[in-house]
Amino acid sequence: MCVIAEYAPEEILNLRGDRHAMFHMGDFPYSVQMSDSRYRIFAKSLECCKCGLRGSVMRLEYNWHPRGLIEPHFNLYALNPVNGTYVLMTQDHVIPKSKGGSNRDENLRTMCAPCNEKKGDKHASRENREGTQLYAARTHESGNAGNPHNASRVHSYRVYGPIRDSVLVAGE
Repeated sequence: MCVIAEYAPEEILNLRGDRHAMFHMGDFPYSVQMSDSRYRIFAKSLECCKCGLRGSVMRLEYNWHPRGLIEPHFNLYALNPVNGTYVLMTQDHVIPKSKGGSNRDENLRTMCAPCNEKKGDKHASRENREGTQLYAARTHESGNAGNPHNASRVHSYRVYGPIRDSVLVAGE
């Protein structure tokens, strides 16, 4: 995966809809489909519903397609206060698809990748928000191996300076 640019979440989430948006880096344009459900869910909340970690940067990234084509997209990341790495924010299914849950917005919420991985395909029970906040404070203050944001299977990224020399042009 290659990081092209970084933006404030508000800049990107305000462009969500049924159209493509064009982002220019130098002379090279990147067309991004802005109708993905993740953008709608992130617009509702940038915060992990489990631990309270808050997404703070949208990264324009791309993967190489097997046929050699690039697929530019945005991912939301939060900065882990314990170790300064980026944590991927994901879209979680309250009732997992494997248990009959749908992709409707009512069944989706923002969750960081470590919490989502820990939840797995379990059905989300009603959570005590106060207990969740205590959990968040405890996991982010301690640097121990029990911190879900230090999970070895979660991809962490080095903190790069924000890339702000791009020109944002909304496509039609």
